[in-house]
Amino acid sequence: MNKKSFTDSLSDEVLATIIDDTLNFKKTVKTRNISATLLKIVPAAAMIALVIGLVNILPVLLNFNADKIDPNSEITSGEKVITLPADQIELFLPLTIEKTFFEEKILDAITDARDFDTMIIYYVLNDDRFYTLDPGISGREINKLLECIRKYTDLTGDDMVHMCRNNGIPVPKNVDPAYAHVRFGATENILLLDVEWHTYDTYLEIIEEFKAVVESEEYKTWDWYINSSDAKKEWTDNRYNEYMKSSEEVLNLIKDGKFYYSKLINGKDFPGEITIEDTTPIDISGYNDENGYYIFKVYPHFTMIHYLDEYFEYQHKTFDWTYSKSDYERLCEEEIKPYLDELMEKSLITQENYDYYMKDPLQRCIDLYFN
Repeated sequence: MNKKSFTDSLSDEVLATIIDDTLNFKKTVKTRNISATLLKIVPAAAMIALVIGLVNILPVLLNFNADKIDPNSEITSGEKVITLPADQIELFLPLTIEKTFFEEKILDAITDARDFDTMIIYYVLNDDRFYTLDPGISGREINKLLECIRKYTDLTGDDMVHMCRNNGIPVPKNVDPAYAHVRFGATENILLLDVEWHTYDTYLEIIEEFKAVVESEEYKTWDWYINSSDAKKEWTDNRYNEYMKSSEEVLNLIKDGKFYYSKLINGKDFPGEITIEDTTPIDISGYNDENGYYIFKVYPHFTMIHYLDEYFEYQHKTFDWTYSKSDYERLCEEEIKPYLDELMEKSLITQENYDYYMKDPLQRCIDLYFN
């Protein structure tokens, strides 16, 4: 997005508010003692988004005018029901297995008590109809369960697909040919991304461009600034100076190898969409798979809904972290959907915005990075 379209579509005053909210959120996360892994998947501080002139954390506010919000990023990608030959799909672990199928086809076939116990540790009976796979299962543990199923049964990937479709269970996207263009990790909720990280020199170019705007006070000629109160102008001046200082600190962290900041993801422009930060130099290979792809976990997932109120002021609401698809669906039904319904009734969001926030987080990430 060039500077003109950026300033025309979203005022820097609104952006500054978003930045403060995001920075405060990041601080809050740290005070909750959430694991380092969780912190590392939190999107970059929006301070950086302002520095580079993009707001990746606001896909529903990227393009709007005074009359409506127009999310151009919305992509519909419905799943196709495809009948496949029995030998076309490799055996996989469904996230959900129908109770009778699991007990009669899998558990009854296992003759070793230790293998039996291992299976029921990771698949837990839910609502007396389905067994659900532990969302925290590791790749090594997945391979262990698959080895167990192969050892005691003749089940194939095609059998698993038919079990899913016969019981209204979505076929995992990582085995669905409709998603053959997507790189999946050990489970369908892990995506493998081709990330190009900013270097010291490439990030310095961004800093220099932003610095020119600040030092020349070019932003003071923009309409939103001219029409602001003296207090708002002073607030904005302070924020710009603070962001300039912060961006230079980030530059030094990149130089020291303590901060990784995405430039391109799968060849697409995603500055700051993914960041990794530590107090010591980072070995980036620890975040990649054996082929060098960044391991992106959809869960834990954090939901923040953004919108502009009737006074054209930026507003947002945050929701609790969710740690699995079922966890997210529960939160969506109990809290997110009612909140979106309220915003729709007040005409504060469009149907497109509503649909975007109601979309499954995995599908949202697939649309963003692969479609």
